[in-house]
Amino acid sequence: MTLFRRMAGALLAAIFINGLMIATSVAPAQAEIISREQLRLRMLDVCVYQEYRRKNKPDSAVRRCQCASKKASKNVGDSDLNVSRWSSSRGITSGQKSALLAELRGCS
Repeated sequence: MTLFRRMAGALLAAIFINGLMIATSVAPAQAEIISREQLRLRMLDVCVYQEYRRKNKPDSAVRRCQCASKKASKNVGDSDLNVSRWSSSRGITSGQKSALLAELRGCS
């Protein structure tokens, strides 16, 4: 197993565990403000999952998604950090996803 696959596996495991911690600590239908770091991790998780399913190239998917999630989480407005707990347990909002996809086009 290559070093990159081990690192990618560890990254995905950390993201999954973080998602579980967030999902179990969240009650539905209440608003919460998430940090930009939490948003970046959520975006990264969604992006890696979608890109890997689409292209089946984990090396480029992780690298591109790290770039896009970092840029997109910095560029979203403060209102995008205030999400309902219902949507936070499912990943990212449609506005956050649009920002992520826009940044993904510029990352290679």
